[in-house]
Amino acid sequence: MSGLGRRAGNYLRSSGMLARAGATLPSILLFPVRRRLRHPRNQIALRNGASLVSPPDEPLLGLIQEIWLDQCYADESPDSTSGGVVVDIGAHVGVFTAWAATQYKGCRVVALEPSSRMCAALRENVAASRLRDVTVVQAACGARAGEATLYARGAEGMNSLHRKDMTLDEVFHRFAIERCALLKLDCEGAEYDILFNAADVTLGRVERIAMEYHVGLAPGSPEGLRDFLDVRGFSVRYSPLADEEGGYLHAVRRR
Repeated sequence: MSGLGRRAGNYLRSSGMLARAGATLPSILLFPVRRRLRHPRNQIALRNGASLVSPPDEPLLGLIQEIWLDQCYADESPDSTSGGVVVDIGAHVGVFTAWAATQYKGCRVVALEPSSRMCAALRENVAASRLRDVTVVQAACGARAGEATLYARGAEGMNSLHRKDMTLDEVFHRFAIERCALLKLDCEGAEYDILFNAADVTLGRVERIAMEYHVGLAPGSPEGLRDFLDVRGFSVRYSPLADEEGGYLHAVRRR
């Protein structure tokens, strides 16, 4: 296939994906143009009012596919999330934050992102989307409080760090979270530290967990997470590896 044919195929695929995600017509038409002209950022507006931007080297299309279309973190009973708090650990530019804030009415969202560049885009997206009851925190979450080194692994959505700013206990205390309807984690291997070091009383306030698990980035396995959460009252299911580094895990508190 010629280069022109490949570009046309990529354009049709991305246009179709954006249309299914609810992007506005100008966003669908302009996205590939901005990419070819090396526009300083990606930008997509959705018909529901959400507006998302990211630096040009970040995988905004892939995140929209993963979160808005594949709904990899979605709750099977979205009404159960109403009135609770959604905690977004590893918020990146806020694609999941925007999805949760528009899907789960009546919820408060607390979004944590350690990268200053990604956090700036996250704040811009929250403001441009006119999302209410969203708190943005430039911080990481892990086993211990303190300063940390952020390790680059390519696009900033792949950054990882294994010593953190805030523990999950501190997040719940600082933001007075009594009922966490959904704890979402996408933190490149730090999920083991975060969960294994959380107090039982903190995990007892969590009704549902949706996360990416990772292998090879830090000690831990999906089987270990399953066993840990099972003892703490969760029913757990996880997918096989989606790629060489990880897959998805969902946990729901047993009634």
